[in-house]
Amino acid sequence: MRQVLFEGGPYDGRLIAAESAVVTVIYTRPILAVIPPDRPSWWRHPLRWLRWRRSSLPLPLPEPQQLTYRDTGRIHNGTPIYATGDWAWFRGPRADGDGDLYSSLAAAYGAVPPMIRQDPQTHWVMDLDWYKQIRRIMNCADEREPSQMDRLLGIEITVMDDGGVPHLENRRYPADWPA
Repeated sequence: MRQVLFEGGPYDGRLIAAESAVVTVIYTRPILAVIPPDRPSWWRHPLRWLRWRRSSLPLPLPEPQQLTYRDTGRIHNGTPIYATGDWAWFRGPRADGDGDLYSSLAAAYGAVPPMIRQDPQTHWVMDLDWYKQIRRIMNCADEREPSQMDRLLGIEITVMDDGGVPHLENRRYPADWPA
């Protein structure tokens, strides 16, 4: 048994123990269900309250999906990385910056479902030019390199060479979520 790090899919960022070079997991997307609260005690009629029932879960239920993680390399400390190639992860709308850049960033942030927006794995992805432009509108005069402590609207920033226009990404949710 050795410690491996998952990349992509619902188990992104988890460190588990595995024996083989391939790990297969079953994933079912989360069910969004609104269950009404119990009827208040002052509303109970001696006979009618027996007929009241909570609503059932929405149908159809999501189908399980099988994901296969394969050994794809190692990180800097030698820990193996298991990645899934068939998982297209969630990418939010792009903040093109037409007109006011801050307004387009806030609109892109608001367009992402709250469940994904509040997930700790969600981060902004952009290239270095967009990062510098955002630093300028934040009135940051220093020309420093991006760090892990940088936040934009409370969410971590990841600067990549092929990041492109700022957008939110989360590798734990599928691209078509919510469907």
